[in-house]
Amino acid sequence: MKSLILITAAAFLFPSAAFSQSSTSLRMETKIAGKASYSDNAAKSKTQARKLTVELTNTSDKPVGATFRWAIYGHTMKGNRLVVLKNGSQAVKVAARGISTVTSPEVKVTGNREQTVPERKPSKNQGGKKGKSKVTFRKIPAAGEEYYGYGVEVLVDGKLVASEYSKPSIGEEMRPGG
Repeated sequence: MKSLILITAAAFLFPSAAFSQSSTSLRMETKIAGKASYSDNAAKSKTQARKLTVELTNTSDKPVGATFRWAIYGHTMKGNRLVVLKNGSQAVKVAARGISTVTSPEVKVTGNREQTVPERKPSKNQGGKKGKSKVTFRKIPAAGEEYYGYGVEVLVDGKLVASEYSKPSIGEEMRPGG
């Protein structure tokens, strides 16, 4: 019980030691914007667009040079395999007590799930009677990809100082083996 109180007290007295990934002066806030649109064709495909915006805040009195890495992931509609839709990295300089905003390009992805759709086919005229249309069904296979999540990492001198992953599996994907 005594050790629990000491750990709790340390977390309040030294919050950066308890919750920060490193002793760097950089802080990161990530936002992802997105939208989806649907086609009117039989496949009912969905197109999704995503764009990351990351704000880096330097709390120190010295400028900091960092590398910003990002990846937007999707999964295949057939087989559900994880794929990198787009990724990139860039050098960022954050002024002393300053803020830098970095954005990814917009990423678009289109896909449709496997589905069965009705089709109307006119039946043949039998014995002079007007034929009725017959409903048949056609299977549309899954195709394309769908948005899954994102990962953002900030490195200073090759060392990871801040990261955010929308799903734990993306962190494992971006940093295999730790």
